[in-house]
Amino acid sequence: MGRVLDAPGPCVCEPSPVDRDPLTAGRARVGAVVWFALVLAVGGAGLTASRAGWGDGAAAGRPPGRTVELAALARSWSSQWTVNGTKTEPTYVETVRIERRGDWFALDAAAYGQRLGRIEMSVDAHGRVAVLACSPGLACDTHPTGFLATVPLLAAARRGQDLGRAPVRAYAGRELVCVPVDLLRGVTAVESVGGDPAARAPAVLDPCFDTLTGAVLAQRTRDGGGFSGPTLDEGTLIVIDRTTGTGPRTSG
Repeated sequence: MGRVLDAPGPCVCEPSPVDRDPLTAGRARVGAVVWFALVLAVGGAGLTASRAGWGDGAAAGRPPGRTVELAALARSWSSQWTVNGTKTEPTYVETVRIERRGDWFALDAAAYGQRLGRIEMSVDAHGRVAVLACSPGLACDTHPTGFLATVPLLAAARRGQDLGRAPVRAYAGRELVCVPVDLLRGVTAVESVGGDPAARAPAVLDPCFDTLTGAVLAQRTRDGGGFSGPTLDEGTLIVIDRTTGTGPRTSG
């Protein structure tokens, strides 16, 4: 079936030559854009630019209210949806499109008017994940932790894995649950999500899933509690839920 996936993700803390010099010639700029695509769906270790304060107070580290059981939530997600939005970086704006059609998922990204690449994945009823398409130059993995993190979380739920519970947070007028990235990388959970962070392996960013669709809309810094990395800008976020017929729904 092909290669495995973990690509497109955030801008890491060490800027590329193009970031340092926005006037770099076109060829070098395009090369840097392609490099950014290689990390778009990865998680975002090493990120330093926090968006603390985005969303409401629940996203800024205040004590959470209700919690949900993650495996049951994943099984309840809508199965037909499209999410469109942009991700703003210091020197460019990246357009992101995420789709789900049943057991099929896709991620597209573009910047500077050029397509960065496309990744397609599937998960079967037994939780087996496959990469169906991976654009040339992308590094693909079956455990993405960025915008395609929906796939491994749904797969774990279908395998019957105990995923624990997570607090419900708010972002862009929608409810999210943020899941420790360690869980998506195959680390066995020994306690409920959102418990003592010292009991889990350290990670910088945790992906946050829309409670209705399961789409990854943001990443949350575990220490500071702000949104950062591969996070869709609030003002551009559009969620089209074809399962329930509620769409398009914009943020705010």
